[in-house]
Amino acid sequence: AGATITGLGSGYPYMVIPSSVWRNDGYYGQVPVVAIGANAFAGNQSITNVSFPETLVSIQAGSFMNCSNLQSATLPASLPSIGNGAFQNCVRLRGMNISQNVTNIGAYAFAGCPGETNLEFGAGLAFLGTNAFLGWTNLKTVYFNGNAPANNGSAFAGAANAALYVLPGSSGWGASYFGTPVAEW
Repeated sequence: AGATITGLGSGYPYMVIPSSVWRNDGYYGQVPVVAIGANAFAGNQSITNVSFPETLVSIQAGSFMNCSNLQSATLPASLPSIGNGAFQNCVRLRGMNISQNVTNIGAYAFAGCPGETNLEFGAGLAFLGTNAFLGWTNLKTVYFNGNAPANNGSAFAGAANAALYVLPGSSGWGASYFGTPVAEW
C-alpha cells in the first residue's frame, strides 16, 4: 500500500515529489508515495521541472499531459510503468532518461514532446503503446535490450529517420517493427 499524489496547486515551477507523505485518514505515520494519479497535474502551466522518488511505481494516464512549460522530468530507476498520455504534449520536455526497469509504456505516453535523438529500453520492456513517441522527428536510433515488446501499432509514428537496433538472439523481431527498420547491434 502507498500514497497516490493527485495534484498540487499552481505556482510551483520546481517540484520534488516526496518519497513519503503523512497519512490523512486519522492514523499516525507516513506512507510511501507509489503513484502519480491520473491527470494529477494535467494542464498545469507553472511546472518546469519535476523529480520523482525511488518509491514510485506508476505515473498514471495523463499525469502531466499538456504541461507545456515542463522542461525536465527526472524519472526514477525503480519506475516500471508510464501510463497512456502521461507526458503527452509536453512541448518543451527534453533530456528524458527512461529507466532500464520500465516494463510498460502506454499509448501516447510521450507523444508531442520534442523528443531525443536516441532511446534505449531495458530487457524487461513488455509493452510499448501505440504512438508512445508520436512526432519524435529527431529520433535516429532506438536500442532494445530484449525481446520485441507487445504492441498494437507503431510507437514511433512520425520518426521517419529512426532505426531500431536489437540484440542478437532476441525474439519477436522482423526486418521492421510496424514500419520502422530493425537491425542487430
